[in-house]
Amino acid sequence: MGKLNGNRLFILAFIGLLVAFATQLPAMPATAAHYPLVLLIASFVLALWLLFDKQKEEQHLDSWCVIHVCVFALAVIAYIFLMSYIGYVISTLLFLFSSLLYLKIPGKKVLFIFPVVVTLLLYIFFTDVLNVYLPTGHIFS
Repeated sequence: MGKLNGNRLFILAFIGLLVAFATQLPAMPATAAHYPLVLLIASFVLALWLLFDKQKEEQHLDSWCVIHVCVFALAVIAYIFLMSYIGYVISTLLFLFSSLLYLKIPGKKVLFIFPVVVTLLLYIFFTDVLNVYLPTGHIFS
């Protein structure tokens, strides 16, 4: 496994959280447990891979990195908040578009096509494959 550092401690805590979630699966109806089961399996596989993978030395974060993380954390909170009001499709389009603008991704095609394609693919995946109802928003209902 290698040296126990901050990254590995975080991964171990995350695995503990996944175990706690996994213990709640049997109490769920079979139709509702499909989506959480897929997420848990994928999360376990990725967490174990990260845990045993060779890791780089931890680096000191400068203030600029911390500012970027805080900005994106606020953007995610706003995205989650807006989703209940304006729905999944519009809030996801706004979040992806504003994120690409903030990251200064070059190319107008990417700026306009990527959010639309990702939003539609995720919508189809959640509604048709996982049978998860996505919010339509209070404004439109």
